[in-house]
Amino acid sequence: MTDDVKFCTNCGVALASESTNTFDVERPAFASWGSRALSTIVDTLIVGVVTIPLLIIGLSPHFVSIGFGGDQATTLVYTKRPAILALVVVVQIVWAFDVMFAVSGPRGATVGMRVAKIRIVDTNYSGISKGRAIVRYLVHNPLVTGLDIFSRGIGVLYALLDILWPLWNKKHQSIHDLIMKT
Repeated sequence: MTDDVKFCTNCGVALASESTNTFDVERPAFASWGSRALSTIVDTLIVGVVTIPLLIIGLSPHFVSIGFGGDQATTLVYTKRPAILALVVVVQIVWAFDVMFAVSGPRGATVGMRVAKIRIVDTNYSGISKGRAIVRYLVHNPLVTGLDIFSRGIGVLYALLDILWPLWNKKHQSIHDLIMKT
C-alpha cells in the first residue's frame, strides 16, 4: 500500500484517488430491454397473485337458493360482487403507490427491479424524489391518467410504443424515461 492513499475518517474505507481526468468515472450500464421485461413480469406476477383470484371470485356466477317453504330450487345467478371488485381496485391503488414509493426510496427499485438488478435513476445517476416518481408513474401508465378513455386507443398505442422504445433507444430508455429524464 502506498502512502498517498486517503481513508474516510468515519468508516475507514479507502477513498478513490483524485484524478484530473473526468472520464475515469465508470457509469453503470443502462438496463436492457430484457431486464426491464423481467422486472415487469415479476411485479405483475406479484400483484396478479392477489388480484386474479379476487377477480375470479368477484366476477364469477354463484348459486342462490330461491323458493318458499319446501319448494326451494337452486339456480345459477350471475351477479357481480361489488365489495370484492372494490377490493381489487384498492389492491391496485395500494400497489401503484408501493411502486411509486419503491422507485423513489433508497433502493430505487420495485421487487421485480431488484430481481432484475436494475433501478430508477435520473440522468445524473441519482435517485428520484417521491413527487417525481408519482409523475413518472402517471406518464408511464396512460390508462391510469385516462388518456385511453378519451383518445380512442391512443393510450394503447402510446403504451405499446413505450414498451418497445428501449429496443432502439441508445440508452434503452422508454418514452416515459425520456420525458421524465430517468
